[in-house]
Amino acid sequence: MNNHVSTFHRKTKHRADLSAAEPSAAELSAPNQDRTPNIPCYSCCVPDCIVSVPSLWELIQHFYRHLENGVEIPTCPIQNCDFKLPFKKKSNLQVHLSQKHRSWRDEGCPKKRPHSENFATHSTATSLPSTSRDQTEDMDWESTGEANCEANPDVDPLILNDELMFDCIAKFYLKLYGEFFLPYKIIQEISEAIALISNMMHCRVKVLLFNELTKLKISEQQINMIRFKIMCADLLYASHSKDIPGPTFTTDHLRKKYFEEHFHYKPPTEISLDPNSEKTNKKYMYVPVQQTLETLLEDPSVQKEIENSFQEQPAGQDGIISNYTDGQQYIIENHPRREIHLFVFQDGFNPVMNVLGSAKNKYKDLGVYFTIGNLKSIFRSKIASKHLIMLIRESVIKTVGTSKCFQKLKEHLGALEENGIIFKGENIKVVVEYFIGDSLGQHFIGGFVESFSGMYCCRFCNVKRKTYKKDPSVTHPLRTRLSFQHCLYRSRLTGKPYEGVKQDSVFNTLKYFHSSSHLVPCFAHDLLEGVISFDLSGILATFVKSKWMSYDFINRRIRKFRCVGVDTPNKPALVNVKGLKLGGHAVQNWTLLRLLPFIIGDKIKNKEHDAWKLYLQLKNLCEYFSAPEFCSSVVPYIKDVLLPQYFELRSKVLSSKVRPKHHFMCHYPELMLKYGPLIQLWTMPYEQKHKMFKNICRLSRNFKNLEYTLATRHQLNLCYLGTSPLFEEEITEAGSKPLSPDSHSGPVSQLIQHLNISQDWRECEVLIKDGVQYKHNDYLLLSSCGTQITGGFIRLIIIKGRNIEFFLEVINAFFNPDLGIYELPMVKTGFLQKVSRNQLKYPLPQPLYLYKGVEGFSLKNKLI
Repeated sequence: MNNHVSTFHRKTKHRADLSAAEPSAAELSAPNQDRTPNIPCYSCCVPDCIVSVPSLWELIQHFYRHLENGVEIPTCPIQNCDFKLPFKKKSNLQVHLSQKHRSWRDEGCPKKRPHSENFATHSTATSLPSTSRDQTEDMDWESTGEANCEANPDVDPLILNDELMFDCIAKFYLKLYGEFFLPYKIIQEISEAIALISNMMHCRVKVLLFNELTKLKISEQQINMIRFKIMCADLLYASHSKDIPGPTFTTDHLRKKYFEEHFHYKPPTEISLDPNSEKTNKKYMYVPVQQTLETLLEDPSVQKEIENSFQEQPAGQDGIISNYTDGQQYIIENHPRREIHLFVFQDGFNPVMNVLGSAKNKYKDLGVYFTIGNLKSIFRSKIASKHLIMLIRESVIKTVGTSKCFQKLKEHLGALEENGIIFKGENIKVVVEYFIGDSLGQHFIGGFVESFSGMYCCRFCNVKRKTYKKDPSVTHPLRTRLSFQHCLYRSRLTGKPYEGVKQDSVFNTLKYFHSSSHLVPCFAHDLLEGVISFDLSGILATFVKSKWMSYDFINRRIRKFRCVGVDTPNKPALVNVKGLKLGGHAVQNWTLLRLLPFIIGDKIKNKEHDAWKLYLQLKNLCEYFSAPEFCSSVVPYIKDVLLPQYFELRSKVLSSKVRPKHHFMCHYPELMLKYGPLIQLWTMPYEQKHKMFKNICRLSRNFKNLEYTLATRHQLNLCYLGTSPLFEEEITEAGSKPLSPDSHSGPVSQLIQHLNISQDWRECEVLIKDGVQYKHNDYLLLSSCGTQITGGFIRLIIIKGRNIEFFLEVINAFFNPDLGIYELPMVKTGFLQKVSRNQLKYPLPQPLYLYKGVEGFSLKNKLI
């Protein structure tokens, strides 16, 4: 062996040298005069070769090695074969066997890989030293390992589960494909490296094992059998070797085949829009919705969420709206209790980052995804709940037309509405509840004009541009199916768009969906990247003109400001010195709006200035519109009081023109009643899917047939996520120890003793639940009453199983109307209270900041 482990210039040469250097199990054996009668023997027919093996399959493998080394095989190894010519190449023998003897593998070659129980290496090794030669020859080798495993209680039965081990190896490759998005070439090189290393290790083991077993005077026939079983027991080696029966991961095709058989991998389908041409660019990648749903409905966590949604009670009479099922649109449609709802999202994006020049729009795609609406809102916001339907180049849509591009999707959605899907043995109808997207995409799907500079630019009503320019708070009645059909009829007569309607939507034939009522707004695009970006920029420009501060000062404060907690990933971007709009993305603009009092509040010389008042009103409106739940009684107050006040003051402070998104915002109060909390229907969670596709494009480095690459990697990612429950509640602890009253003093120790908490609870310093981190001294919100919020600082975290309890020192915060923030008292003393994590209406810890030495916080949304 040492003579061959010198220097190898290529992997293929290395394997060839190893194969030539190390004889196989059969090659090391010699004729055995004391052969066990019940084991068949096959002898090699090559002159001067005395090898005998126990099975035909091993004999064929032995012949393959001869042929690889240039040694001819005189005749076919199958008895009574009339082919008498010698075989000079391995391929000749392979072709002959596959054509003339298709069932040759049935003898001696197991269709399934032998289970590890039958040849556990540690069991065999421990039994050999104490066994005589006669006893060894009489052993039943098929039951030795299993018997010894049963006798050894320390052996984990999972270790001997072949299928589990193969799944672990396959999941490793699936992670490379679906999470790390490595190029196929790199994955193949990793596979070849694993095969090379494991082959080297086996060559070493075979020689050492033969030498040691020979010293124990074990027959060569049984040594061959032991070595073959050990070779098969090493599943990492076996899964990277074509010479051993069973699953193999040596090629991309074999790996994906295993994914399909064991992990429900569903590759995407390429749909041609020009069937008359084989080589056409008019195509798109498509993943049938029903196919994805069938896979998802096998997930126990998805089943649990859907079943819980079926059991939910209808919206109560308390006026609290907390989900889309509480919206008027859902209620008037009179949906059955047991029904699966889909949210369909569409948006254009460029998967290739930093493209310049003529190629800027070359790769721009339209992505269509869906989410199961029956999930809780916290799960609907996760990227794992977004599933691909189709990817199509935008240039193809412009060439072919929307009707033809979306025809197959419409048919499949209609089939789900008509025929339903099997869920736990029951046929459940599947309906499209809402389409989600930005304004441009919603107009594209709904058949409205896609220009926002025309006379009619609102899909919610038919107000004219000059009307809302004059008075932005004016809105017309919402469109209805009847009014849409009237506009569509007039448009077809004139051949021009009529009141903003230019064509019918391909999806208007679905059971519930209609362009006039099921295209929900996006809070992020309309407010955060629209109204707030323009108006807050104008407000800051007013501060600069008033000589209170400069843009350099504002950006210096932003640069030095330290965000904490959940605000950390979205620190405000620097302000654009041109003063036209803010420089950040949606959530960065939101963070700047919330934290502006802590950043520059001390430089506001006059808190009664109209510009500062306008800022406070804008912040107040944003808190109402972003609420995850709200009381229906506040909607008239927003529509009739807050919005008119805001636009009246805006006309005095800002000289910038009113934009269509200002008008869209005026519809938000009635849309909140119609669709439920708008923050649950925004596009930001889906934008993360775009980010994933950009990462795939960047990491895979493959721009040929880009849509195929993206769709395939997405399905592999979904397959990888499906190897564990999609929405499993995760709890991570740090600094855990058994709970003991003696380790605490004062009120905490007294409360533990008073509540008589058992000692099987444990306490921890840091806890992460569903991605939210809790630690000592975090401030949690409990309830709201007028200008006062009740909250508490975490003094102790205890956990038992999946039950989490907080010991909170309750301290009230009070609203400061001059700054629009809540402030905590300087002396923080309060009573101790035990609160369950499941009882928290607002589970996120509130980030605290200092304003002139006083701790306070700024809400993201209004509390009930």
